[in-house]
Amino acid sequence: MPMQDARPLWPHLVSMERRIERAPRLFVATDFDGTLTPIVSHPTRALLSDRARHALAALARCPGVQVAVLSGRRLADLSARLGSRELFLAGLAGLETRTPGHPVHTHVPPSRRLPATLATRLGAWCRRFEGSWLENKKLSLSLHLRALAPPQRAPFRRGARRIIAACAPRAHVVAGNLVLDVMPDVTWSKASALSTWGALRGKLAIYLGDDANDAPAIEAVNRGGGITVGVGHHHRGARYRVGSPAGALRFLEWLTRRRCP
Repeated sequence: MPMQDARPLWPHLVSMERRIERAPRLFVATDFDGTLTPIVSHPTRALLSDRARHALAALARCPGVQVAVLSGRRLADLSARLGSRELFLAGLAGLETRTPGHPVHTHVPPSRRLPATLATRLGAWCRRFEGSWLENKKLSLSLHLRALAPPQRAPFRRGARRIIAACAPRAHVVAGNLVLDVMPDVTWSKASALSTWGALRGKLAIYLGDDANDAPAIEAVNRGGGITVGVGHHHRGARYRVGSPAGALRFLEWLTRRRCP
């Protein structure tokens, strides 16, 4: 579905209210950066508000509701920022998953990991463009452009893509909001993580996200007849939209009021 087809969420709450209240099981999954928290100048500066933390915990306590957070961050980083072991978590856009009470599971076999030389080459490329930087997440890489001067972004992207293309098919790019995510040659995604969690097996699923790596999850939830909400300006095929993480938080709180006795 084209991004412009996403409808404002608030006028449609009444039409989805009965489905949410009557669903025997409800799976609610959300992205982190740009969805639960505003986009900031550097990933280390993103902080989950007490209100958002409470909203996730309250929703997870509702009967018949399960809650997940799926992020491009490493799972250890995501877990530390959430401070909860009661949620299903996915890091690196689904490459790492953790079910409550179980160890982390990695979905990239050693034979499919990124070439060791790729981080070195991309790091050297970033040093040629002041403001860009490489985040090495081990199983994936992220090239950050947010602090790069706008006229430099197009040439930076072109050069980075050439370097990554030289490693094909062992590496491919997912172009996000002022970031290039370099992913290994696996078919695993946030949609795969949702499937592992059980959210796509005939249950009512809700997904909130804002960036390119959310698109597979949004598409999968749409196919299953669920509810998808795009946050901010990048709706990525979602059926509904809210303007900011503040709107996403209001929706999570509304869900809690409708599901909890």
